[in-house]
Amino acid sequence: MSKAACLVSFLLASTWPAPTPVAIRAEPPAAATSHARIDENDARRIAWRNGIVHIEEIAFHGDRWEIAGRDRENLELAIDVDAKKGAVLR
Repeated sequence: MSKAACLVSFLLASTWPAPTPVAIRAEPPAAATSHARIDENDARRIAWRNGIVHIEEIAFHGDRWEIAGRDRENLELAIDVDAKKGAVLR
């Protein structure tokens, strides 16, 4: 290989774009709740039956749904719902 060919190969290799890192996606929320009997819609209905009229936040954590919102008097209210039984924990 000639010096010119070596130089061209080196320049091409050094200017070639580096590989772009691939982001690893976290497990989707639906898969995280697949073992739960109570889905998000059920948890919302339970919250509404327990005085929350406007849900501001709902999140699944381990074995429970955490729901925060407001009651009819616009006071903040938060409850936890057991994801297997649907029981209100607080």
